[in-house]
Amino acid sequence: MERIRRLVSYPKSTPTNDCPNAVSLAQFQTNNTADESKLLTDLYPNFVEKPGYSPSFSRDPHVNQEVLRSVEQDYFSMTFDSGKFEIENSAGPTCRELAKLKLRLLLLDKQNKAVSRRVSELVLEKHPLYETELKGVLSLQADNWETLGICQRIRQSLNLSANVLVLSRLTVLRNFRRRLRLQRTLQVLRQIRSLQNTVHHLESLLRRGDFHAAIELHRESLVLLEDYRQYRCIDPIHVKLKAFGLRIDDLLDEELQKSCEHFSEASYTTVQRAFE
Repeated sequence: MERIRRLVSYPKSTPTNDCPNAVSLAQFQTNNTADESKLLTDLYPNFVEKPGYSPSFSRDPHVNQEVLRSVEQDYFSMTFDSGKFEIENSAGPTCRELAKLKLRLLLLDKQNKAVSRRVSELVLEKHPLYETELKGVLSLQADNWETLGICQRIRQSLNLSANVLVLSRLTVLRNFRRRLRLQRTLQVLRQIRSLQNTVHHLESLLRRGDFHAAIELHRESLVLLEDYRQYRCIDPIHVKLKAFGLRIDDLLDEELQKSCEHFSEASYTTVQRAFE
């Protein structure tokens, strides 16, 4: 468009090899003044030729609509090169159509104003809707920010709750493990206490001469003792049980010797049960 405007407003034209039939702008304007003025007057009734003149834009909506309809469809393309299009189609291979170029320039100017006015009208018409939509968007954005803050706080609370739950579960597991250890410890202590009581019970059985019960209790104690040999407190009990084993053998030998010298059926029965 700017190239066409410069071409139209250029004061003089010198013939060149590219345009062999071209004449000066002054000569062309002198020879075609009547025709050009008639064409411009037909297109724009109020047109007065001045340097930099641009015809007044009509406010008649019907006229504006007709001008909008006259706009080529190519101009509505986003990739359309209007300057190249006008140079190739309006200027043509020669540069003698100065009047038509000027008319084309004025028509494009009128179309540009019509389009600009229509765009302005649409902007003003859609402005309330735009404000309403903008308020809705801003409100939605505020709601989104508020929702984001709520989600962040919820996530933080969930993380804290998860940590608390994990710690609580770990505490429960730790306490349960301690409980099991304490139960095993109490069981070991009860068994050790039972072994200690066994020593006293063996002493009483030997005093009564119940060798059979003493031998059975001694064997059970030795078997039970093997499960707790890793504890130091078992060593004295183990020594006492070994001593009781030797003592039982000695008492049985003495009882047999007595039976040989002075036979007693009860004594013999006791010794026989003990050896069985």
